[in-house]
Order: sequence, then C-alpha cells, then structure tokens
Amino acid sequence: MNIKNILFDLDGTLLNASEGIINSVVYSLEKDGVEVGNKKELESFIGPPLKDSYMKYFDYSEDEAEERILDYRYFFDKEGFDSGFLYDGVVEMVRELSKKANIYIATTKLQKYAELTLEKFDIKSCFKGIQGSTLDGSVTFKTDIIEKLVKDYNLNPKESVMIGDHLLDVQGAKDHGLTSIGVSYGFGDFEEIKTADYIVDSVEELEEKLEELLEWKE
Repeated sequence: MNIKNILFDLDGTLLNASEGIINSVVYSLEKDGVEVGNKKELESFIGPPLKDSYMKYFDYSEDEAEERILDYRYFFDKEGFDSGFLYDGVVEMVRELSKKANIYIATTKLQKYAELTLEKFDIKSCFKGIQGSTLDGSVTFKTDIIEKLVKDYNLNPKESVMIGDHLLDVQGAKDHGLTSIGVSYGFGDFEEIKTADYIVDSVEELEEKLEELLEWKE
C-alpha cells in the first residue's frame, strides 16, 4: 500500500463542534415549539446532512426541515461557531502530515463554515483541498463530497485514505475504493464504523496508523 492522499472528516474527527451544533439544533426546534429533554440525544445530528436528520428524527417534511435549517444557521452564525475546538494533537498532526502527503477535508459541514474553522485555527494552508456541503444542495452527502474531491484533484483511490467517525465516512470511502479509518473518539456509533479497514481510539493512534500507512515513521 502506498498512501499519498489523506481525506479527513471535520466534525468528530479533527474538531469537537458538538456544543455549537447541538445548541443550534435546540434553538431551531424550540422556534417550532419542540421541547428538547435530553440534549445528548441530538448528537446524532453531528455528521450527517442536517436536512436528513431533521426529517429522520423529528418527522419533518423536506420544506419544514429547510425552515429548521434556516433557524439553525441563524443561531450557529451568532453563537454556535465559536464554541468548537480541535482535539488535542490535531494541529501538530496536520502540520506534520502536510509535509509528507496531500491532505484534504471532506465534510458535510457547510463549505463556508469548514473554511472559516480551518482559518480560525490557522491550519487552512495545510490542506490542498477543502470540500463541504454547498448552499444550493448540489453537494450534500459524504459519498458525493468524496467523489468530488477524487475527481477535482484526480486522486488515485488506491493511494487515498478517508478518515471519519461515522458510517457515512466509511461507506463513502468504500463507494469510491478508498481505504477507510474509523475514529471511535468522535460521535458516530462504534457499530457503524466497525466495517472500516482500520479503527483508532485517539488522535495519537490515528497519527501512528497514518505514519504506518505512509511509511514515514521516523
């Protein structure tokens, strides 16, 4: 195996944005008169497309879900964005990896939020490409996001690895022939990521596994 390209999910893999995401969901639901008893149950919103989550977990129609998303974005812009933080060791890992491989972001987070987040933590320049969801809905699902990166940057799937904490990351990698690494420290269900080619339990283990795959361990 000769891995040259590394695709990272953002939320739950590099970034803990749970507080901002969950509070934004709570705000959007309360605007519609829905009371939230246990915020932890809303962790399922971290990762998948927002519209799908509103429709799946609260039985909203597509139009109703779009209305909730507008409220979500209003709150996220105002209060949610600044609450996220990178996991310990991420900055150092990303900066080192950027010297040895082509690294990319593949996230369902809205494109502008993904770019602003990486700028905030001064690591945007480490990534050769950043692909998030688009406002017009033309690119939303993780498998489509991975496909766009593969096509736009002419990536060889056999030389590429996708890293994430959710079933959608693992399945997206498989859809396009990439090696997959599931991270158990994020917000996905372990049962969902157990089909990944590799599973790691910390950022430290992730870096070690990438060193192994890249064969640049010193």
